[in-house]
Amino acid sequence: MTGSEVTADCRYGCSSHSAPGQCGMLPSSRGVVSSVARGRDTPESEPETGQTDANRSAKDTEPPVAMSGSIGPCSGSGSKWVLVQVFAPGRPGAFTPVECDVQNGDRLLGRGAPIPIDDPAVSRHHAQLTGEAGRVFVTDLSSANGTFVNGRRLTTSTVLEDGDVLRTGDSLFVLHLGGPGSSHRETAERLARSTLPVVIQGETGTGKEVLAQLIHEKSERSGPFIPVNCATLGPSLTESELFGHKRGAFSGASEPRDGLFVCANRGTLFLDEMPDLSLPVQGKLLRVLETQRVRPLGADHEVRIDTRLIAASPVNLVTAVEAGSFRRDLYERLAGRMITLAPLRACRARILPLFAELARERRARFRLTTEAAEWLLLYSWPGNVRELKMLVQRAVEDIRHDTEGLRLLDGTRLQACMGGGAVADNVGSRASSVSIRTPSSTSSVSGRALVTTRRTRPSRCEIEQALSRCGGNVSATARLLGRRREVVQRWIKTHGLK
Repeated sequence: MTGSEVTADCRYGCSSHSAPGQCGMLPSSRGVVSSVARGRDTPESEPETGQTDANRSAKDTEPPVAMSGSIGPCSGSGSKWVLVQVFAPGRPGAFTPVECDVQNGDRLLGRGAPIPIDDPAVSRHHAQLTGEAGRVFVTDLSSANGTFVNGRRLTTSTVLEDGDVLRTGDSLFVLHLGGPGSSHRETAERLARSTLPVVIQGETGTGKEVLAQLIHEKSERSGPFIPVNCATLGPSLTESELFGHKRGAFSGASEPRDGLFVCANRGTLFLDEMPDLSLPVQGKLLRVLETQRVRPLGADHEVRIDTRLIAASPVNLVTAVEAGSFRRDLYERLAGRMITLAPLRACRARILPLFAELARERRARFRLTTEAAEWLLLYSWPGNVRELKMLVQRAVEDIRHDTEGLRLLDGTRLQACMGGGAVADNVGSRASSVSIRTPSSTSSVSGRALVTTRRTRPSRCEIEQALSRCGGNVSATARLLGRRREVVQRWIKTHGLK
């Protein structure tokens, strides 16, 4: 397969980020659609050469260029189906985004098609995208090297879903529903103007602390940014850590001590894992937010503060409120500025640019094969950006660079960097579970198997769909998901599905 150096040129959003502030990605270099619309060329760079398969012609390659094209607005909304090219063995031809009615629109992909693909492994008319009744279908046009969706070769017309990975030749595309989302920096600039508390929700590794620190930096508050993980605070010392104490307030309090709210005065206090705070402490936190005053343990008087609170939670606070582990009045006090960071698997168009950005931070460059790039896109990334960062670190340490300073990352080396068969198991399960979704399909649930590997925890949506298919029967749901009944029961309780 053809190798290609990956550059961080894409920051295109996806459907789950269509509202501002809902992206868990680091900011990248520039917006794809805006640059194409203004006619700007992508910066040239020295071409790189990789190996080709026997049925594909060899060609010197340039860094891949992100490309977008609209398939039309979603029926009944202003959103558009957007095809984003995230990997290519060579630079695509000139492309102007095209909008058409999804009710009856066709678009051809290929080397000589309206959506041109500059790839020697792509046929002249390779595949066709069809918009119909708010959905997008893809059909392979008897191409020489086939068309693949999520790693599986098409044999019939298939319904594409948000986030699907499309491969034609050595070129990879991601289909997303929605427009450009907000980067961390854009979200921070918007929130920095306010003094209200902020809650950032998102899975582990999505960059909650990164966003919190950016908000603080953009706010120009003169005090410090102090991060603290509430899960690490001892139950007996939590109040002392947050609010401070006077000498003799409790056994061992030999000296007075300022709490974190006072230490962060005129600055920002970041409370990670906030739902881990006990209900009594949550009640005292509510009073601090309402009065901007704290009373240290053992003190007779309150201390006035000017501290902005940014809190983070790995779980949905609404679910925590319903479960009784989080105070409703505190939630209502915090609900004015709530941001949800999407997991990395929901932002596939950003995975390869982010990979390149993280590599650049370590002063490294990689040449990816199509196989490796596709695996990176299809992997579920349970650890999100943090896991991707660790992959880059291991790859930099384990893979030697060539005379041009490039490290070749193919499928075999990728598996080694990610712990042997982890990638193969994860991606292989994903590819094999994506059955062909024909136009006659009436439900995305029936068209897509829900079985996941034991390394990947299914999402709330997948659990809910599995429950629906099994009529609410937990045992049957556990068999469908390939997990133990008690594990699935715990997930159901965590997500508040019953």
